[in-house]
Amino acid sequence: MKKYDSQKQIPLPSANLILDFINNQSDTDLQLLNFYSKYIRSASMRPVYSPDGIIVGKVFDEDLEQEIKIALIKGLPALRKALLQRFFHKP
Repeated sequence: MKKYDSQKQIPLPSANLILDFINNQSDTDLQLLNFYSKYIRSASMRPVYSPDGIIVGKVFDEDLEQEIKIALIKGLPALRKALLQRFFHKP
């Protein structure tokens, strides 16, 4: 298991993008999808195995990428609602 590096900078969406997302401004769902596209692409890589079971490389799985994107888009309304309730006390 990798040791957590507290000094490592992790890119985050801008505060304006998050506030626009919470306020349901147009195109913010797509902007968030675009922000996380590199992570999604990385998660969509599958290992390729040799006949003896050794990983010899990785291959990009387009179907997996689409499934991740769909799941993210479907989950955004629930995330928006939870953020509004928790931090802004709106029903």
